[in-house]
Amino acid sequence: MILDNKGITRIDYNHLNLPNRVEFGTGKYIEYTYDAAGIKLKQKVVDQSINLQKEMDYSGEFICEDDTLNQIL
Repeated sequence: MILDNKGITRIDYNHLNLPNRVEFGTGKYIEYTYDAAGIKLKQKVVDQSINLQKEMDYSGEFICEDDTLNQIL
């Protein structure tokens, strides 16, 4: 069952009711890691071959993509 036009087939939530894993019909998925307060710490995008495509780390105002500073909020 596809949930929307983005091809999402499943969404798992953590105990804070935040999305923990989002799966797509292509086999690709995104995993999120949060701290105890619900602040996002990490996002990992994995393709259908279970290869890590992208990893984003969030630390305060800084966003790093694949160990490179990408954005300062």
